This record gives sequence, C-alpha cells and structure tokens, in this order.
Amino acid sequence: MTITIRTEAEMNGIVSLHEQVKEAFCRKEGIRLTYMPFFLHAVVNSLKECPEMNAGMKNGQLVVSKNIHLAIAAPNGDWPVVRHADRRSIAGFAIELDRLFQPAKDGQARASDAEAGSFTVRAAAAFSYAIHEPELPKTLAPMLTFEMLPARPAAVSNVIAVRHLIGLHLKADARVQNEDACSRFVSLVKQHVERIGPKTLLY
Repeated sequence: MTITIRTEAEMNGIVSLHEQVKEAFCRKEGIRLTYMPFFLHAVVNSLKECPEMNAGMKNGQLVVSKNIHLAIAAPNGDWPVVRHADRRSIAGFAIELDRLFQPAKDGQARASDAEAGSFTVRAAAAFSYAIHEPELPKTLAPMLTFEMLPARPAAVSNVIAVRHLIGLHLKADARVQNEDACSRFVSLVKQHVERIGPKTLLY
C-alpha cells in the first residue's frame, strides 16, 4: 500500500534569492544555479527533524539509514545519489548535482546507484498545470516530487503581488512509514521551503 500526501508551498523567497545570486554564482563556480539545490536543502533539514522518513524497503528488508543519501532523478532516467547530503550547503548541492548529471547532459548512460539512497527526490516538468503521479522506485521509499505550478496573483497589504508556488507530492510505502509521519514530513518541507529568503546563505 502506498501513502500519498500533497500540498503546495510558496517559494517567493527562493525566487528572490535565486535572482539575487544566480549570476555571481555562475561566474564563481562556472555552472548554472537551479532551484533544485534549494529544495534539497529543505528536504535535508526536514529529514533531520523527521528521521523516520529516512528509511525504505530493500530486498524485502526494512532499512533505516543513519546517513542521509538522496537519490535524485536525472534527466536521462538515472538515479544518481548525493551521498551525505546532510553535510552539504545549497552551493554544495548545486556543484554535486552538476557533476552527477554530467553523463545525462552528454547523452551517456551510467549505472544507477539508487539502492544506495535513503530518500528519493524528483523534479517534475516545470510549470505543469497538474500534479503528476510519480512511480515509487522499487528500490526506494519514500519519494518526494517537486513540481513548479503557475504563479498566482494575491493581495498583500492591499497590493496585488505574484505568488510563486511549488507543488509537493510525497509517496511512501505504508509498510515503512505511517500517515502521521508522512504528513508531518511534508509540513516540515513546506515550512523549510518558505523560510528560504534573501538572507539565506549559499555556502
């Protein structure tokens, strides 16, 4: 049985910070800064507060990991793993993702090491108008999908402003996690996403 939890988070702070630092980051590191490192930062902080989500079924056995290793969906269908993700900064995530995704950018295949991951993260197609139904990898549970949603106008202090939103879609194995833990985890991710802003450090 699979547990599914959905919600939305406002990411105006991430958008503001991204606009503020992306050009300087590219000049310094030689790579493009995407939104994914910010999302991974929120996931790691949430897993630290809700460690029961850092577990899955592998070969029929329940495996609870003390370390946070994030399996990330790559553009070519591979699942490279960011190991010891709890030791990385937002900038560190960006640099590691660029390295891990290089084979996909070059059109090359690589051996998937998804089984080394303790949690799975996926980014759905940007600016989709519907939450996709991601398939839970057979080697891992749970999986959190981030999906860009259309910006919406909202009244803030009598001024019409734009709300940038991200959809959060968690799928978990009911043999491993219960619904209360899943709901708490998604709520934590939402909080951590919404806390990121112009004063958040990249390094």
